Amino acid sequence: MFTLVILGACLVLVAPQNSPSEDVCSLNREVGRCRASIQAWYFDKASNECKTFNYSGCSGNANNFNSKEACDKRCATTTNPCNLKMDRGKCRDSLAAWYFDAATGQCKPFTYGGCGGNANNFPTQKKCESKCTPPKQSDEQNNALVEIAKPLLDGLDRIVQYIKLLQEHMRSKLNTESVVVDAAER
Repeated sequence: MFTLVILGACLVLVAPQNSPSEDVCSLNREVGRCRASIQAWYFDKASNECKTFNYSGCSGNANNFNSKEACDKRCATTTNPCNLKMDRGKCRDSLAAWYFDAATGQCKPFTYGGCGGNANNFPTQKKCESKCTPPKQSDEQNNALVEIAKPLLDGLDRIVQYIKLLQEHMRSKLNTESVVVDAAER
C-alpha cells in the first residue's frame, strides 16, 4: 500500500502539467526540469510539424509525445500553412516575421505579436520562400531541359510526317481502286 502511494505521488510529479482548456498542440516545447534525456516528440506550430526533442523526464507540458505517429495523429493538419491568412497573434509584442500571401504568391513582412497566430509565420523571408514558393529554375537548367527535349520533339515531328505520308498514300490508293472498280462495272 505504501509503495502504491509513493508511486502515485511520483507519477503526479513526473506527468506533464497543463490545464484542460489549453490546446496541447499550441503549447511551446518544454524540456522539463529533471536530468534524464528521453527522446520525445512535440508539435512545432510555427513549422506545422512534429519534431523530436530530449525530454528531461519530469514537468514539461502535454505537448510531449512518445512517437512521431502519436504527435501527428493529435496535432498535424493537412492544411498547408502557406494557404492560411496572416495572423498577428494574441499578444502585443512586436516581432519581425514573414508570411506567405497566397493572393500575390509572395512572402511579405509583418509584425507578429509573439503568441498565438498560425503556422503561416516564418522568422525570415528565406524560410518563408523555401516552404511556400516553388524553386526557381536557372537559365542553365532550362537550357538543359530544352536540349533533352529536342530529340524527342524531332522524333515526334518524324512520326507526324510519316502519318501524313501514310494518309496520302492510302487516299491515293483508295482513289485508284475506286477508278478501277468503276471501269469494271461499266
